[in-house]
Amino acid sequence: MEKQDKKMKILFILGLSHSGSTFLDMLLSHYTGAIGLGELHAVADEKTTNTEHTFDICSCGEKMKACSFWKKLDGFHASGSDEDRYKAYYQKFIEMASLEGKDIIIDSSKKTSTLNEVLKLQDAGIAEVKVIYIVKDLRSYLQSMHSYYKRQSRRWRPYWHTAWRWNKKLTRMEKNLLDKKIPHIQISYEKLCFETSAVLGEIFEFSGLDNSQFSFENGMCSHVAYGNRTKKSFQGVQDIRYSSEWMYNFWLNVCALLAFPLYKKSQDRFATKIMYREDE
Repeated sequence: MEKQDKKMKILFILGLSHSGSTFLDMLLSHYTGAIGLGELHAVADEKTTNTEHTFDICSCGEKMKACSFWKKLDGFHASGSDEDRYKAYYQKFIEMASLEGKDIIIDSSKKTSTLNEVLKLQDAGIAEVKVIYIVKDLRSYLQSMHSYYKRQSRRWRPYWHTAWRWNKKLTRMEKNLLDKKIPHIQISYEKLCFETSAVLGEIFEFSGLDNSQFSFENGMCSHVAYGNRTKKSFQGVQDIRYSSEWMYNFWLNVCALLAFPLYKKSQDRFATKIMYREDE
């Protein structure tokens, strides 16, 4: 009797930019049977650059044109509506991952609009989607954005404005999850850094994955095309570290004190929890 093909599982990472999505993507790619592919929405949108100027190099270390995985996409193009284009591309990504012997795709696209499109694949029976919502502490997020603007030689926004946008964007994401009752696990970037094994274990349990299949000794199966500069430097457990730079930024901490009511109000965002279980 022929073995039935297993449905591809997509671990979709939702969150803001510079909140640890690429880092989490590369951590999860140590799981047996998983392949980390970064921000797949950008590949489906056929973008050829990103804000960190790292698109031409895959996280495997090869140039995109020479990468054994992305070469399988040569000559492929999909057009039409967003829904048609995303469906065609994701079906191609699933085919490419299957050829690598993988049954789990990690997509760190982060965007709500992309999540809504990917969930249509689940509705169509094409894939099983598990949503991981990652949130970074406001103070750490402010420092990350300040450093990003500095690297880009761009005029940086005042801390209060970035804090307002942080809350506004997270509120929109949470509203979409709430309104559509999308099952997801919420995790803290900080807890992921300090309690890595525990948080990964909770993610695997939520995703219906066997925790024993994860080990840093497995090595990564990572082909992140579109993601931040983390993809160029992260190699495994030895590179897990938390940046405490924000603690020494005087004006950032002044702003954080002024924004304390906002921070206190959003304290619930930093707890690991599972929302809207599918069996509820």
